[in-house]
Amino acid sequence: LDAILCDPELAKRFDALARTYSPGFNAFQYRWAALTIRKRMKGYRVSGQKYYGSDSDIHQKMAFDSSFDYASHKSSGVYLLVMGSDQPAYVGETFNIGRRLKRTQEKSGLSHLVRPKAIWEVPAERLGAYKWVLIEEYEPALNYREIRTRS
Repeated sequence: LDAILCDPELAKRFDALARTYSPGFNAFQYRWAALTIRKRMKGYRVSGQKYYGSDSDIHQKMAFDSSFDYASHKSSGVYLLVMGSDQPAYVGETFNIGRRLKRTQEKSGLSHLVRPKAIWEVPAERLGAYKWVLIEEYEPALNYREIRTRS
């Protein structure tokens, strides 16, 4: 990130990419947000490394299928979206897993591209750490490789 932000041409490309995701902000705001996210992810990585292997509940995942009851899953959690033949697409976090997955399936217009595969109900204070662990484990395309493959 530092190399991108220190190179004027790469910084312009970064700003243009950021603008496609969230229009209406200036270059400083996009760059500040990226630095903030990097700092937050470092904290998640450190916490995730602490929990990984010691907290068995992160691997107690629940499969997602057509019988999933959105209303009964109101707790915080981390979820895995897949595309095609179960290729990991995205790991997300939320304070209400049922509501988020229902919205993803019904209102986002993405249901033809991605679908929920598994969820992990985890305490809200550990969401970032668990998300980091699952990103490292599954290497989902939209969390892991997206910026590198767009040029």
